[in-house]
Amino acid sequence: MWESLKRRLTDDTEFSQAIARIVVILVVASYYYWVLKTGILSADATHQWIHALAPVSILNALGIALHIFQYPGVRNIRRFLAIAFDFGGCTVLLSIDGHVMLPIFGALFWVTVGYGIRYGGRYLIFTSGISLLCITVVIFNNAYWQENIFQTAAFALTLIIGPGYAFFLISRLQQAHEAAQEANQRKSRFVAQVSHDVRQPIHAISLLTARLGDSSLTGEQAALVHSIDHSVTSAIQQLQTFLNITTIEAGLMKPTLAPVRLDGLLHEIATQFGEQAAASGNAIQCFDTSAVVLTDRIFVSTIVQNLMSNVIRHAPGCDVLLGCRRTGGKLALCMYDRGAGIPAEHLPRLTERYYRLPTQSSRAADGTGLGLAIVKQLADMLGLAVKIVSREGQGTAVWVEGFALTQPAEPQPVESGMGAIAPLAGLGIALIEDDLAALEATRDLLQRWGCNVEAFTHPPKRLARYDIIVSDFEFADGSNLTDHCSRWPAATPLIVLSGHPSEMVARTVGKQAISILEKPLRASELRSALMTAKLRL
Repeated sequence: MWESLKRRLTDDTEFSQAIARIVVILVVASYYYWVLKTGILSADATHQWIHALAPVSILNALGIALHIFQYPGVRNIRRFLAIAFDFGGCTVLLSIDGHVMLPIFGALFWVTVGYGIRYGGRYLIFTSGISLLCITVVIFNNAYWQENIFQTAAFALTLIIGPGYAFFLISRLQQAHEAAQEANQRKSRFVAQVSHDVRQPIHAISLLTARLGDSSLTGEQAALVHSIDHSVTSAIQQLQTFLNITTIEAGLMKPTLAPVRLDGLLHEIATQFGEQAAASGNAIQCFDTSAVVLTDRIFVSTIVQNLMSNVIRHAPGCDVLLGCRRTGGKLALCMYDRGAGIPAEHLPRLTERYYRLPTQSSRAADGTGLGLAIVKQLADMLGLAVKIVSREGQGTAVWVEGFALTQPAEPQPVESGMGAIAPLAGLGIALIEDDLAALEATRDLLQRWGCNVEAFTHPPKRLARYDIIVSDFEFADGSNLTDHCSRWPAATPLIVLSGHPSEMVARTVGKQAISILEKPLRASELRSALMTAKLRL
């Protein structure tokens, strides 16, 4: 609740304005009652109705804040009603007495400039005109303002010069903001193009290395291939991490909430990392759970994948436990390793970007220091909290807390579990890939696994009966998978290999794909996806 409120105060200018209004009204009301109680302001009949107006004003301000919290977004009628309420209250208070109520002018100036700063230059011009109208009304209704003409002129000039200079600054700030947005969009377009171009050759190298590793090699050759595979894996992880953080910064990742069964998702990721964990000496134990939560499946998958990569990199040779726990009506996801642990002084900084622990391990040095930063940002976008607990010599636990429990949207499918084995020999696969190097590397690897592969450099208009379709997402002619897959058998499992962020592909392809794998990918990821698809046949 408090985390949600803090985010709204930071991100929602209208809600923060509503909270500021409540604070200002309480301060003004306190001042008004103080001058009445001390006798500075006489409590005559003129003030009786204002006496009753103060509680009404507080309730009205609370009502506006509650309405904004419940129905966020720009609502012009609500906004103009709030403006009338603010300026009307300032005008009434300035009119009822002379020098005693002059401090209320500060609230009038704050209201005038505040609307402009929060909502833009047009609102500043509008509220400046209203403030001058309010001062005119006060002059006509208050003898003190009429008698002290120089003071009145100073206040009027303040309401002209102050907002005028603020308008100049807001205009400059708006220009700088637009220039920064344009630069960010150019960077995003550049990164998107470069990422797609860079992914393809690394993807082909990864699959070719896996294919080479399966062939008959001497001891020296096998060691060399292993070193190449380690370097390629490191490059894949670092590239994927940088692309994830760039995608988040560009605002391209938006959560779509839906019921998600965590049991299948966690077992799928445990299977995906099975070979990599075995090579590092890690034993992954994934606990079963029947929990269904309201969240974004892709976001949660990315969170767990980053956590798993961190464990394998920083705690090789240790047991890894992955599971869930119900706490306070919510669900928490936990990953625990029995590694060396993390010194307490480093824990507060672990989710900072590019922060890495001082270590002598070459494996840990391969990291970018962005994994936990991505986990924290995605968790924040989902309204979740990340908690890291560690003791040196005992291990580390990472908790992602705050998942809302819900009911499943559809009957529960049969999950494979981590230990399930699905032989790939004899699978009929349609492989669609417009990059020739990637096409040949993928086809050779699939054939090495015993699959019957028919390869296409462009999506065919019709596909014969295949067990599984493995396809690229975007093609050289500018079309993408959604332009073609409607002509294919709907019952055939579809695995998408994409050079674009999986979030974007998932929004486009929808439920047609059972797996979306981002290039570059490891052979074990492709094999895991094929095993999952085979079990669903």
